[in-house]
Amino acid sequence: MSYFALDHWPIELIYTIFEFLSDCDIVLSFFNTSSRMNDILQNYKNYTFKFTSISRKNFHFILDNINLSNIVSLTLSDDRHTGGQFGLFLSYYSSSFHLFTRLSLLNLHDIKIKKDQYDQMKMSLRQFKQLRYLHLDHVDIRDIDDHLLSAIEQLDNRCLLKIDDYDDIDFSHLSKSIQYYHAHQYNQMKMALRQFKQLRYLNLDGVDIRDIDDHLLSAIEQLDNRCLLKIDDYDDIDFSHLSKSIQYYHARMKVSIE
Repeated sequence: MSYFALDHWPIELIYTIFEFLSDCDIVLSFFNTSSRMNDILQNYKNYTFKFTSISRKNFHFILDNINLSNIVSLTLSDDRHTGGQFGLFLSYYSSSFHLFTRLSLLNLHDIKIKKDQYDQMKMSLRQFKQLRYLHLDHVDIRDIDDHLLSAIEQLDNRCLLKIDDYDDIDFSHLSKSIQYYHAHQYNQMKMALRQFKQLRYLNLDGVDIRDIDDHLLSAIEQLDNRCLLKIDDYDDIDFSHLSKSIQYYHARMKVSIE
């Protein structure tokens, strides 16, 4: 490797440059520019990789050339730009899951989990000891089985599980694990209050609660006092009946300029 101008820069200044780049761009731009830069990349301890728009070649390049123990956040996606990425991750890196010692956030986006992938995913969840946030973002879990459910239930109790809502899926089998839920419809809110006993955050953004009844009100009031309730405002609704439960209120202000 040839001489590189940044080799004489203080490491603090290089880290400042990193703050203005995505972590994927950091590795792809600076790896193999110099021995010192490779050392810096290997020892950088705050990688947040969002693999939502990346080629398969660069996906492997990044994970093959950095210290996996320095990844703190990882987003995997199977959307139209990155189809098959989740399967690749399980196939190529399952033997290295124990190296993800600092991974605290895992976001699975637009993924259909296949039956033959459940065991590998279960193994990953058990080995990510520092995982504190698991987001199943439009993940197809219609065929979820007891093995995956068991892995989710064995997550550290400090790990927050967030799952996006699906109109046609019964989440009762995850009721002991879901702690973060965003309801878009009245029926989804009723289901969440009825089934999710470990809720720590309930977002009622967009739910029409004009017809709220005493039974639902009672369920809201009986939420664990550690559960944060977020509700958007409605100009024509009196929220006094929820005054003891609402902990986060989003008011939309209307400003007129004459």
